[in-house]
Amino acid sequence: MLESASTIVDPGVPIDQATQQATKVTQELVSSQGVSFSAALDKLTGSLNTVVGSGKFRVCSFGDWPVRYALALEALRCNVTVPDALVSNFVNVLELHYDQNPAGPHVSSIAELLSVHELEPIAN
Repeated sequence: MLESASTIVDPGVPIDQATQQATKVTQELVSSQGVSFSAALDKLTGSLNTVVGSGKFRVCSFGDWPVRYALALEALRCNVTVPDALVSNFVNVLELHYDQNPAGPHVSSIAELLSVHELEPIAN
């Protein structure tokens, strides 16, 4: 089953111009629809419980930064705990790629990684 959802997290400070350009999310949108980091984590774990229950799943990211560091640092800043379900089921797809292909081809984006493994259709 494939499910997709999004949540806008209100960082508690105004977002900068670079963030607005990169994400297409405006300060007005953050102010009107943004939720706390803790509420976003609750929503994510609630969705996982609804969709997967006690079944197997993986939280995939391109590199270690998004889950191992950025998520952990934001949780520390907000004084919340990252649910164990997210951390213990994390997989770095870039690391898997290089474990299987130590000599390359080297990739610098998720799009390149999907292309190398002929998986572009799952990105659409």
